[in-house]
Amino acid sequence: MASYRTVPDMLLSGALCHANGRALNDRVDGQWQTMSIAELVHRVSCLAAALSERVHKHGVCVGVLAVPSSDWMAADMAIMLAGHVSVPFFVDFSEAHFEYKVEDTGMKTIFVFGPALWARFLPFADRFDLVITDQHTPALPTSVHVDALCTEGAEALASNPELVQRLLNGVSPDDLAAIIYTSGSTGKPKGVELTHRSLVSQLHDIVRCFPFAACKDRALTLLPVAHSFERIIIYFYMAQGMCIHFVDDIHNVSQLMKEVRPNMMTVVPRLLEKIYAGIHEKTAALSGPKGHLARWMLGRASRSFDKGEKFSLLNTVADRLVGSKVCKMFGGQLQSLVVGGAHMPDELNHFFVRVGIPLYEGYGLTEAAPVVSTNYRLRRRIGTVGQALESVEITVTPEGEILARGPNIMRGYHNMPEETAQVIDRDGWLHTGDIGRIDEDGFLTIEARQKELFKTSTGEIVYPGSIEQALCRSVLVDIACVIAEARRFTSCLLFIARSVLSRMKRLHGAEDKTDDAFLCSSVVQTAIESLIQRVNRDLDHWEEIHGYALLLEAPSVENGEMTSTLKIRRRAVETHYKALIDQLYDTSTMMEDHHEFAIGHC
Repeated sequence: MASYRTVPDMLLSGALCHANGRALNDRVDGQWQTMSIAELVHRVSCLAAALSERVHKHGVCVGVLAVPSSDWMAADMAIMLAGHVSVPFFVDFSEAHFEYKVEDTGMKTIFVFGPALWARFLPFADRFDLVITDQHTPALPTSVHVDALCTEGAEALASNPELVQRLLNGVSPDDLAAIIYTSGSTGKPKGVELTHRSLVSQLHDIVRCFPFAACKDRALTLLPVAHSFERIIIYFYMAQGMCIHFVDDIHNVSQLMKEVRPNMMTVVPRLLEKIYAGIHEKTAALSGPKGHLARWMLGRASRSFDKGEKFSLLNTVADRLVGSKVCKMFGGQLQSLVVGGAHMPDELNHFFVRVGIPLYEGYGLTEAAPVVSTNYRLRRRIGTVGQALESVEITVTPEGEILARGPNIMRGYHNMPEETAQVIDRDGWLHTGDIGRIDEDGFLTIEARQKELFKTSTGEIVYPGSIEQALCRSVLVDIACVIAEARRFTSCLLFIARSVLSRMKRLHGAEDKTDDAFLCSSVVQTAIESLIQRVNRDLDHWEEIHGYALLLEAPSVENGEMTSTLKIRRRAVETHYKALIDQLYDTSTMMEDHHEFAIGHC
């Protein structure tokens, strides 16, 4: 295993270990553009040299606003090699969050790539002393083209060949490497300070769990690299010498999985839920004997995972037949599909493992850089999030809260000492705010999030996550949002999948009806009430859903109601639909018909 102490050290030492000619691959206009590791190191070195000349003070915060790409990677690495702090922005940023992060970090330098992001950035340009971009901007005196900056750096390196080594030696493991802001799904974003030691400890641990072949094995990356999960995974791919392929558009993932045939991917459960729902939807649409056979096989393959299950030829046939098709969807070469970012519903876990997908669920949070535990090929227990990484300790308090300690834990929240003291105690334990248990073999199971528990007006505790996952098992429900805080009973907002609604209209000869009108029909209401009754059977009486609203306009990143990692922003959703939620608790409102939504009580 290569020895390195900082993130740029990982890049440079990796380049010496493996001459990967296809290190980074961007998809541009339907074609792959490749950058070798040698080209990346040269570009990073030139940018870092120029940046160190223009920004003299050590440890300055520098922003990166770009889609996941080789440009993003080069900028991120150059910032750290120059001794500065990388601060990534999500490409779907809100103006308020952008301004907050710039002000909170005192940022005066930023990389901006791509015409669309440049257009969004321009209103903020006067806040910066140096703007590095791939756009031609003669009207902005503070901007410099990234190629011109590379030329500056190349000239500096030509006159001082030892400059890169001097810069590398100037970066300490305890220096701040990045500030990554939490998504704000549970409140105000906080800047998580991560040192090089934090990030490098993660790389050494993860490499032990997931070994890959340098210059040969391929990775497909589709999650935002501004998020801590995909960021550390990108570094991991690079440390392993893998060929990294960046998805250009999330809608192209299905096509690119078949094209790239990745050996490893990381995803959030939401994406697998969509794939699973799509499989069920296609199967349900089949008619005749073919349809009956397909649904039978899918039902068999979706059964719960049981180590003590007796051999059944029918089950084996179903698993293999369904599995062969599902594996082809992922490209047929997958060795590891790592899931994180949110809890994985058991039904999905069982299905994908049954059909032969090498799915490994892990657990972490930005404050832990982010991985705390993971399953992997040699150590996996279905339904858990695995064992702690080698350098990480975990324990559970008497109240059930998960604590983590290790070199990966953040230095603290940027400019928030009081908030830092609330989550990191004197013994160095990070209080995660998550509820869980550890079995006798050290496997961790997540049961709930403290930050996402509701207390009803009668004092009962409701954990929304598992209820929402149960509701989303119906292909009709795209997203579910449980309501219970300070309310007398539990209700939910159900955002309906338009594609499934359209199919139901065709099946019931109601194609002349609008989606709004059909949403209020007895067909949909009966399906939803049957779903809720099934879900309620497994809930305590105070958790049972007694009111619901059906909606068509789903939360999204664009409308500010979902984070970039596809977690629902509860406060935003509840604020948007406050009047509707209040109607759910108005006893005079029963099965009323409203424009673009329908409400009902069970």
